[in-house]
Amino acid sequence: MLARSICLFGTLALASILGSAPLSAQRPQNADRLDPQVVEVMDQFVREGRYDYVLKDGRTSTFLTVRVVVELERAPNDPTWETIRVGDKVPVMAQAIAQRQDAFLAKARQALDPAVRADVKFTRRLTLQYSICAELTSRAALDAVASLPGVAMVWNDNLNEFNTVEGRALTGSDSAASSGFDGAGVGIAVLDTHFDLLHPELGGSTSLPNSVVKGGWNATSPGSSIHDRNNAFDCEHGTAAASIARRYATGADLYGLVVFPFGVGTASDSDIAAAINWCVTNKNGVGGGAPIRIISMSLGGGQHMSPISSGTLHNACNTALTNDILCFASAGNDGWTNAIGSPAASTACMSVGSTWDSNAGSYVSGTCTDPNRLVDERACYSDTASFLSFYAPAENVVAAQCGGGTLFFGGTSAACPAAAGLAAQLLHARPQYIGDKTGLVALFQATGVQVIGDSSKRRINLTAAIGVLGGIEACFENEVGSNLNLGDDELAVNVALGFTFPYPGGSTTAIDICSNGFFYLQTGSSTDERWDNIRGSNFTSDPASIAPIWKDLDPSSSGGVYFNSFGDHAVITWLEVQPFNSP
Repeated sequence: MLARSICLFGTLALASILGSAPLSAQRPQNADRLDPQVVEVMDQFVREGRYDYVLKDGRTSTFLTVRVVVELERAPNDPTWETIRVGDKVPVMAQAIAQRQDAFLAKARQALDPAVRADVKFTRRLTLQYSICAELTSRAALDAVASLPGVAMVWNDNLNEFNTVEGRALTGSDSAASSGFDGAGVGIAVLDTHFDLLHPELGGSTSLPNSVVKGGWNATSPGSSIHDRNNAFDCEHGTAAASIARRYATGADLYGLVVFPFGVGTASDSDIAAAINWCVTNKNGVGGGAPIRIISMSLGGGQHMSPISSGTLHNACNTALTNDILCFASAGNDGWTNAIGSPAASTACMSVGSTWDSNAGSYVSGTCTDPNRLVDERACYSDTASFLSFYAPAENVVAAQCGGGTLFFGGTSAACPAAAGLAAQLLHARPQYIGDKTGLVALFQATGVQVIGDSSKRRINLTAAIGVLGGIEACFENEVGSNLNLGDDELAVNVALGFTFPYPGGSTTAIDICSNGFFYLQTGSSTDERWDNIRGSNFTSDPASIAPIWKDLDPSSSGGVYFNSFGDHAVITWLEVQPFNSP
């Protein structure tokens, strides 16, 4: 099934490696430079004189060109996000990429055979990747572009669709907000359709910045407005998705990025990548708004049974991640149990599935049927895979309606901004997770609620995620547990917790307890990261009861070290153990 369009995605080659002699229009010797999807699209284009993309709702989008993205081989002196050592990498990378793009464009026209030159139109630069988009109108043009010296890959400019089909109390969002964690200081960028900026939930003004939306950009038509309220198809999805993120994170600032053109139900990879690049370029915020920490994308395309680590959207998401911006994308609404869409499948992005948010009887759609919906059950339409990140509740979510009022919104399109809003609240409470994709996924997985129908995955539980790091409350148990018999202050023992305990950067199911008054969350080496000082701001027990955590103890003379697990928490007791050199 065709699921994509086209764009030249490229690491631009140095001018010196492009020859001046025209390239022939013959089939390239290195066909491995061609994305199989772009070959399929071009073959249909050649047969029928156009490319027809059939949307999931049955409508057809027709294209009279094949859109592509060219990725070029990297030269040794090409700067990358990983190798630059300056404070703000964005302007340095943007300048280097622009220079390479200039050199490539100057030489590419000379290198292309005149017979195919008219069939190649370079249309856009991806400003923060070594990539240029183009439109092609013949197979000879595709082959010629793939044969340009230095080209690593010609990618299809894939098409992505909406993932549309109450959970703030269920997830603990309300209680977190009442505790002061409402997402303040966090910017959320929503990549979607146009937005009804006149709606009160989106600030009520088309003059940006307003009280909610601080800025934005139309990636499909730079210079055009991101606002619309005259055509529901052009603004309903984006307005609803943005309002859901803000209904969770009521203190966050929003940024609106248009990636779906007027009247078109698909968004190209290149437009999405350009919008992500805008977020990176403006990562410190615009219009007085908070820094952009989160990107929410309720869209996707393709069927990926394994994680993606290359391609246009992966590279764009990775650019965002290296600049401390977390990307969220909806998994998709096809009901797959072993695959999700892109960009959700990217290893640089977090994928969000959908759970029912109430016990609500039967559900019937064109995708699936569920005779008895249960709260925290995987929605039958929600795509999932072994590498799905987590779930958020979404079905009949009350959201802002384009033109005013509210509507019911659902699908993983609703779950994604819900997760983005929850993450903004988490970052407000625990800023150490800014830019930490691995840590955030581990935290939500370790503290979440088990999903019915996908038992290895978890639905976000913000109360637990914030609470587990919110300081360690005094815990008193009558039973001290098993004596570890650590009579030597040099000894340690590894014990199983009986549950998963998350911490910044990871999680653990076992700890090393040391007889001299410490325990290590990472095990196996004294050089591993340790949580020696775990005292939280709301630790209210008597100071004497926690002294063993910091003082160097000597259990060889008296007392003992005990451990007891209670299933969801554990207690370590240093009982009557004297400090070293005590009288």
